[in-house]
Amino acid sequence: VDIDWEWPGAPGWSQHPENFVDPVNDKANFTALLAEFREQLDEYGASQGKEYLLSSYIPVNPTVINAGWDAPAIFDSLDYGNIQGYDLHGGWSPNLAGHQSNLHDDPTYTGEISVEQGIDLYLSRGVDPQQITLGIPAYGRGWTGV
Repeated sequence: VDIDWEWPGAPGWSQHPENFVDPVNDKANFTALLAEFREQLDEYGASQGKEYLLSSYIPVNPTVINAGWDAPAIFDSLDYGNIQGYDLHGGWSPNLAGHQSNLHDDPTYTGEISVEQGIDLYLSRGVDPQQITLGIPAYGRGWTGV
């Protein structure tokens, strides 16, 4: 089972009417949701003589990580997290063009998001590197008028 909750507690997402973001409770609720899934999967797996994996789509943006991901606590429930190493820049970023999946920070650029930065944040919080997988894009983005 792969859980894709975009993005619990994340600032800026609540202004969209189709999104319900609770910046106070989302982090705890997401952690509890994963723990409940883990418990139920383990119980069901034991009854079937099988082991089931639990993963989650996880952000690379430090602001979003801090808002909704209790790392390393969520990794007690997850077998691994699929880090979003893409869509770092796009049409939703007004007046900003940048590589949509930049691996490293560029000190001359103010985009402030990179795959390396996100992974380093998870590792600094004690997440086992073997529990992180990296999603990479098989597509590109383009800009006009820049």
